[in-house]
Amino acid sequence: MEDGYTEKATHGSMHRTRTATILSAISARFWRKNSSTVILSRRLGLGSTVSLLLGIMIGTGIFISPRGVLAYSGSFGASLIVWFLCGVIATIGSLIFSELALMFPKSGGDHTYLHETYGNVLAFLHGWGALLVLKPMSLAISSIVMGEYIFYPYFSDTLCYRDDTMVRLHAATFIIFLMLVHGSGLKLISKLQVIFTGLNVFTLLLIILNGMINISLGYTHYLNVSSSFEGTNKNVFSFGMAFFSGMFAYEGWNTLTYTMEEMKEPAKTLPRAIMIAMPTITVLYVLVNVSYYTVLSPEDVLDAEALATSFSRHTTRSTSLLQSLLPFLVCCAAFGSANGICYTYSRMAVALGREGHMPQIIGMVNPDTMSPNFSLFLMGFISIMTLLLPVSLEHMIEFFSFAIWLSYFLISISVLILRYTRPDFHRPFKVHWILPILMAAASLFFIVASFFAAFGPLELLIVSMVIVAGLIVYVPFLYYKYQPPFMDKITIWVQLFLFIVNTEYKPPENFPIYDDGSENDSNM
Repeated sequence: MEDGYTEKATHGSMHRTRTATILSAISARFWRKNSSTVILSRRLGLGSTVSLLLGIMIGTGIFISPRGVLAYSGSFGASLIVWFLCGVIATIGSLIFSELALMFPKSGGDHTYLHETYGNVLAFLHGWGALLVLKPMSLAISSIVMGEYIFYPYFSDTLCYRDDTMVRLHAATFIIFLMLVHGSGLKLISKLQVIFTGLNVFTLLLIILNGMINISLGYTHYLNVSSSFEGTNKNVFSFGMAFFSGMFAYEGWNTLTYTMEEMKEPAKTLPRAIMIAMPTITVLYVLVNVSYYTVLSPEDVLDAEALATSFSRHTTRSTSLLQSLLPFLVCCAAFGSANGICYTYSRMAVALGREGHMPQIIGMVNPDTMSPNFSLFLMGFISIMTLLLPVSLEHMIEFFSFAIWLSYFLISISVLILRYTRPDFHRPFKVHWILPILMAAASLFFIVASFFAAFGPLELLIVSMVIVAGLIVYVPFLYYKYQPPFMDKITIWVQLFLFIVNTEYKPPENFPIYDDGSENDSNM
């Protein structure tokens, strides 16, 4: 069936293609009168791509991770080295992912590379965990940080206790607002991302400027080289956890791989955007951490609920306007970070639904806005449910980091595997073989460190439950291709209610198309 209108010979076949017929009819009648398919349009140039990466990475992490990096490294000097090396690791990872993204220029990102390398089971388990646990948890983390920077600077003075409930209520409101924004379409998201990227960079430059002024005025007691390494932790696994915290601030370095179906000239744009954005972010992060310690002691950093706010309050030249403005700017950074999480989630959902690894409605988009409305609703719902869990922000970060680095380890190895199994694939960009090995070694070290330094029975139980639940779903619905009889009715009803249709993949111009003969496992 090419356009959704071809009738099949048997009643059973007609029943299975009814969903495709409805979605094509909706698309042709209401939005695409001259076409029965919807294709993600290429709107992202170099400027938009760099802005997207900067806006996503400069998010909540730089305002919460310094506490974890310091706690596990033990000293300011050691933490500064960790911050720099985290930038190097993120840059290496971005370049490795660029090779894979240009081999398979689809929106699926991590899921696509795992599927092409390891097959259906591992790819499905990754997509299952990412869509139902990791991405919603990441959004919940960003929203909690936003809630803290709204609640504590502006409202907590009237309270004599830490009201975590109010923080999470603010976070839930933020998630709902974000879902509404993303449902409005890529154009609005791109414009907002440019604005918030500018605000994010301005926020870091404002902190750095104040830090440089502090240094010029002699506020260098905590920056003293002779004492900056005092108390450095000698436990190698604790340093692994310090990298865990630092890499969380750099999280989002692989975001551009999810934009491959919407990027103009990806073979040129992707590597250039990475080489512009990654060094910029690394320098900014290191200088921001130096600025923090011009007026904050290590004890102040460890005790700070809202680090940027504590910095502004300890800076003697700070006006009341600056102290009021800085938390708002941090909230803008949280929006940029959360925006990237929603974007990558939606693009992964499109790939999973289109390839049959999830129900079709997961990957369907509104033809006008190109927004996968159902998957956004699902993400918002799960994220709000995550806020109800009695789990600290630090534990959320540790669990998220463990799971995400497990996938990074497998993907780093996949670069070498694909060079052996598919040597003739078109590779517009190719990294030296030593980089995937270094990335895999770093990933494995982070994973092992988390087991010895942070993971307990509860975290292991959660990981096991997610994997087992995924296998329970995979066996009947994908391996045996069982489709519940009511699924068509649900799909059609959701399509009509949310105005969503399937998308069709269109490779970039001048890219060869490889056909390995594989087909979707299931339409579920």
